[in-house]
Amino acid sequence: MRAWMAVGYLCVFGSCIGFTAYLYILKKSTAARVGTYAFVNPVVALAIGWLLGGEALTPRTLLAAAVILTAVVLVITAPHRDPREAADTLPAPGEG
Repeated sequence: MRAWMAVGYLCVFGSCIGFTAYLYILKKSTAARVGTYAFVNPVVALAIGWLLGGEALTPRTLLAAAVILTAVVLVITAPHRDPREAADTLPAPGEG
């Protein structure tokens, strides 16, 4: 029963709410910034597993998490064009 409840939780929160949040953020930011969620999710899962599940954190795991988070920070803080400006420069459908 516990395993089925975990699957249900992942379906609701991991899929429905996560996808809704992803689409909302995609409208507000650039695709490069939004794409970083895929890198942050495993690090968050690692932290939750350590906090709630008693999983061990090895130096190698911590180093990998630090590398991932550093890369995400670099992507997020890099200068990007405003998505509305980028949309204005694209040709409309049917234009050559």
